[in-house]
Amino acid sequence: MTDTNVERLAALVCDQIATAPVERDGYVWAARPLAWYASELKVSTKKVAQWTKSPEFDRLDILIDGKKTSLLRLKKPGDLMTATHCQRVLKKMFLEALPPFNEKKAKFHEESLTALEGNLALFEKEKALYEKLDQGNKKALKAKTLEIECTQNEIKRQSKKL
Repeated sequence: MTDTNVERLAALVCDQIATAPVERDGYVWAARPLAWYASELKVSTKKVAQWTKSPEFDRLDILIDGKKTSLLRLKKPGDLMTATHCQRVLKKMFLEALPPFNEKKAKFHEESLTALEGNLALFEKEKALYEKLDQGNKKALKAKTLEIECTQNEIKRQSKKL
């Protein structure tokens, strides 16, 4: 990487900021795809990407109107990280702390969940059936209790007559 290429890129970024500034995270950016910078500088997109990783630049890749766009700005000494950059760093740290995804375990858990849902549906059907049987048993029990009470009353009446 030569200083003249970085200077040419910096000049393009400054021109873009002057003509079509985009504000984000409290900073003013130049918003263009990396391919545009590459065509202007007559180099590859990979070269431009390498140059933007240098300490002079701050780059943020986002989607604008469904197109991948690179926001570029020149860093000043003492500039802090942008809020978006902090979010991405924290997300990366969080994802690295998670255990790796295991497809076999995920499939097993999905199958287990499906089986449990099936068991739950079966349980609900059985519960409804038992409730119907229980209601029938309650009616039969009431009838039997009534019959026993009638019999007891009859026995009492008979015993009084004796």
